[in-house]
Amino acid sequence: MSNYAFYGTLRDSEVLSLVAGSTILTKFHETFDLSDFGAFFVKGQAYPALRACRGKVAKLSLFRNLSPKEESAIIYFEGDEYHRIAKTIQDCSYQIFMAHESVLIDREEWTLQQFQSLHKASYLENIPVWMEGFNFS
Repeated sequence: MSNYAFYGTLRDSEVLSLVAGSTILTKFHETFDLSDFGAFFVKGQAYPALRACRGKVAKLSLFRNLSPKEESAIIYFEGDEYHRIAKTIQDCSYQIFMAHESVLIDREEWTLQQFQSLHKASYLENIPVWMEGFNFS
């Protein structure tokens, strides 16, 4: 069982449950403020990349004990733009998806509220298409 910290679109419960199944929502632990990191828009996209940035605070949603199937679905969804790093938060190790350094970001900070008001509806329509190749069984 793995622990994950999400800072982007997977912080939205509808998006997360479409990607990994509704049972993942029962594994929410808490929200955490990660100091000296910020979530910034990936250039030309509706989703963010997490970058070290002095003075910024990134909101994380912490989930514990994800099943192998939930973890596989999330890894599939995140694709090859991201790699996972382990980060200790409050004496517990969490996996965080970090964009590769080659991924270009905008200076504009990404917020969950902005995503939900501008892009969420499109995401909810497209997730089944994006997840087509994933075997949920």
